[in-house]
Amino acid sequence: MIPRWSWLLGVLALAGSAMVARAQSGSDVTAATAQGGQSEQPPEDAGVPPLGMDGSATDAAGGEQSTGSQPPRPVAAAPAPPPAAAQAEPQKTEPTPRGRIEGLLGGHARLDGGPSGFEDHDPLDISLGLGAWYSMSETYLLGVVYQRDGLGRARTAPYGESASVAYDLNTFWLSGRLYTSEVVKLRPFIGLAVGGSWQEVHANGAHVVQGTLSPPEPFACMAVGPGLSLAGSGGVDVELAPRLVFVLEGALAGHFLSGGVVGDCARGAGSALGVSARLGFAYRFGAAVAPVAR
Repeated sequence: MIPRWSWLLGVLALAGSAMVARAQSGSDVTAATAQGGQSEQPPEDAGVPPLGMDGSATDAAGGEQSTGSQPPRPVAAAPAPPPAAAQAEPQKTEPTPRGRIEGLLGGHARLDGGPSGFEDHDPLDISLGLGAWYSMSETYLLGVVYQRDGLGRARTAPYGESASVAYDLNTFWLSGRLYTSEVVKLRPFIGLAVGGSWQEVHANGAHVVQGTLSPPEPFACMAVGPGLSLAGSGGVDVELAPRLVFVLEGALAGHFLSGGVVGDCARGAGSALGVSARLGFAYRFGAAVAPVAR
């Protein structure tokens, strides 16, 4: 007869073995499930084809794949810069040559007291000028001017041998002007001039013949003598019309002339310093200033 406690031990052994077997089978199922879940996940880049240079999908062999309803977008080319030769060049204003003829009339005053050897001297006289000017710009003028200035009149005592002498000076000036403003209607200027001149001596009076008792004999004569002149001037141009200009000018001039007897007639005017003021008109001719492309 088998003891009762042995039956109890057998039942416990069977129950323990069954529990161990059940636990092992559960762990196997859990491991298999974990392995199956990992095998079912695709790789991150699986099924995503690589992109080409223009953004379209490509297959493994490098060929492009169609994206279905979204065709590849064309890439716009950048516009080429315009050539340097086609770029517009700036316009520059270049003066066109313009000439002018000018006539002036005014007065002249001698400042040095007149020639020596006379009792009195009248320093006031007239002054006139006629010039032709040429310009390559609206700032500078170069001209040739003929000017005639009266240097006044000198007289000796009215008794015995007497004389009254009038002096005139003719000068051809080589002149230049610089305009200090570009305002068209009112343009101040300064100028310099150098020229060759000659004086005219006009004398009349009474001549006493030495060694006789005859009364003085009347005489009249005229003679010329050379000289050199320098001058500085200033003035203003006032435009009255596109080709007509009103001119106002003042000048200070020095004249280097002979003071001895000129041409067996009478004493010359001698070196003189004079001031003159003239006004007149100028007529401009030639093409107008227009923009010229360089």
